[in-house]
Amino acid sequence: MFHDHWLLGIGSGKFQAEYMLYQAEYFQQNMDSVFASLADNVKNPFNEYIKILVEYGIVGFFLFMVVVINLIKTWNCNRDKIYLLPVFWSVSAIAVLAFFSYPLDCPGVVLVLVLNVAILNTYQTTIWKIEKKILLKAVAGGITIFALLFLGIVYCYGRSEYVWYKIANSSFAGKTREVLPEYQKLYGWLGKDGLFLYNFGAELQQIGEYEASIRVLEECCLRLNDYDVQLLLAENYTRLNMLERAKTHLSMASNMCPVRFVPLYKLMNICLKEGKIEEAKRYARDLVNKPIKIHSVRVDRIKDMAKKVLDE
Repeated sequence: MFHDHWLLGIGSGKFQAEYMLYQAEYFQQNMDSVFASLADNVKNPFNEYIKILVEYGIVGFFLFMVVVINLIKTWNCNRDKIYLLPVFWSVSAIAVLAFFSYPLDCPGVVLVLVLNVAILNTYQTTIWKIEKKILLKAVAGGITIFALLFLGIVYCYGRSEYVWYKIANSSFAGKTREVLPEYQKLYGWLGKDGLFLYNFGAELQQIGEYEASIRVLEECCLRLNDYDVQLLLAENYTRLNMLERAKTHLSMASNMCPVRFVPLYKLMNICLKEGKIEEAKRYARDLVNKPIKIHSVRVDRIKDMAKKVLDE
């Protein structure tokens, strides 16, 4: 991904939309890879620094390093201030954790980091001082208005997530069609959230709105594109009897996570439906010979069905 977008990166938040496509391409070209048994949905890279490099490229990473170097210089100039030690160690702890995990996914950690960086920045030796009181008041007023707007947006977004939680539970209770208008209302706030779009698409599929579900899921692919999204798209196309499109998405899902049995099983059934017996038997052989990573009743049933197809 970095090789293809090394200068400016793939874009903010695009890792979840692009990575699984690269993984599918890799396993399509390396079917015997030893990594196939480990492959699963991936939503984050190995650490925060790789994520910055992939999403923002060399330019973004350079700007990030400028900020880091500036903070280090600020600390070196104020090492005599003992009360800054907790601030420095807090930032350092988050920086070290970022090598092994994703601390910036946690709002609480982000809040602590921003607060600590703000404290360190107040001790910079070269700070532009504005002497005009009118300008100072204007800046303070602007910051206050921005803060209030930001809090308003946070409140609306949080309330939308709470409503989403409630209507999702109602949908699980069998009231999907009744809560569908609520999903439409939430789209304005949560329409750029990949998980919401996936859930919305799944709800539409449950009530038979297959074409509408496809439209929502295609938008979801721009923000979140993984094995589960591909399976849901394939199911929609199967219900619409657009079997070639369904097979395309099932093949993509199989390449994304080669260890999974469901995509090959569905491909086998589609081939049987089309009367392509030899092709169905090819998928059946793949299912019978596929090693099992985690034993389950469903996997055993799939293998039994594949054996029946081969026996016939």
